[in-house]
Amino acid sequence: MVTLAACKIQVTVPEGGKVVTETENFSCASGNTCEISVVDVFFDETFVAVPEDGYTFRQWRKRDRGLCGGSDQPCRLFTAGFTGNDALLAFLRTDEVFYLAPVFETTDLSPISDDHASVCFNSALYQNGTTVSSRYRVTTPDYNTVYNFENRIEGTAMFNGQMAMRLVSEQAGGNPVVASELTSYFTVHNTYQLRYYGNKVVTAQPQVVDVTNTFNAYKLDRWDLEPGESYSHSYNITTETTQNGQTFTNTSTHSYTTSYLGVESVTVEAGTFDACKTVTANSGGSTETQWRAVGHGVLLKTVNGNEGITQELVSATINGNPL
Repeated sequence: MVTLAACKIQVTVPEGGKVVTETENFSCASGNTCEISVVDVFFDETFVAVPEDGYTFRQWRKRDRGLCGGSDQPCRLFTAGFTGNDALLAFLRTDEVFYLAPVFETTDLSPISDDHASVCFNSALYQNGTTVSSRYRVTTPDYNTVYNFENRIEGTAMFNGQMAMRLVSEQAGGNPVVASELTSYFTVHNTYQLRYYGNKVVTAQPQVVDVTNTFNAYKLDRWDLEPGESYSHSYNITTETTQNGQTFTNTSTHSYTTSYLGVESVTVEAGTFDACKTVTANSGGSTETQWRAVGHGVLLKTVNGNEGITQELVSATINGNPL
C-alpha cells in the first residue's frame, strides 16, 4: 500500500497488457499513457496489471517518482489520512505528477525457424544495464579509420510524450577525432519489433553541436520476417540543431523498404559469423545492406551502396563477454 500525496497519476502501459483498477473505474490499454487527477481525500484505488496472452507481469517499473516500483503485487494508492493535515492537503493543490508503469515480459522468445530473422534479435541487448563495447573500421573512398563505441541501456525516460527505454551510445575515433554522445529512445513491441521515437546528439569534437531528432510517429525496425519478406514504413523527422548559440529547426519525411534475405556466412575483422542479411532502400534513392550476428544480434557489417562506405566489426563485448 502507498499513501499518495500528488494531484496526478500518469499510467504508461507498454506492449503486452493493460492496467485496470479493482473498482473498474479506470482502464488503460496497451501502448497508451493515461492520466488520473487526484483532487480530494477520498481517493482509494488498487491498480492491477493484466498481461495479454503470451506475456507475464514482472513488476511495476522503478523510476524517479515511480509508484510501487519493484513490486509484483497490485498497487493500492489512497489519500486517507490527509484530512486535517495542511501539509498533505497542499499536495493535492499542486501540479505534482507521479508515475505508474507495469513491466510485461513475453513468455516465448523462441525463434520460429532457423533462418527466421528473429534468430538475430537478442532481447538482452535491450534490457536495462546492458553494455555493448565495440570497435568498427569505417572505409570510404577517402579514408580508413577505426571508431570506438560504448552502448548502454540506462533505464527509461519520457520523450515526446512516450515513455521509452534510453540507449546511450558514446563514439570516439577517426582522423580528425570525432567525439559524440547519442541518446536514443525506443520501445520493444510484439517481441521482435523496435520502435524508435527519436534521439539526442551532443558532439564535443570537432565543435560543440546539440541536435534533437523527433520521429513522428516512430521509426520501425522489424525482426519478425521470414526470408524473402519485406516491410515498408514512413515517418516524419523534426530536427532541432543548436550551434554557436543559434537554433535551427527542420522537418522532413522519410520512407523506406527493408527486405530480409535470410542467413548467410560473413567474414569481418572480428571473425566469421552466421548472420541475418537485410537490404534497405530509402526514398532518397540510397541503399544500405546490413549483416547482424545470429544469436548475439550485434551489427557485423554495413555497406552503403551509393556512397561506397563500409563499416565492419573489429571487436565487441556484451557486458564484458567477447562474441
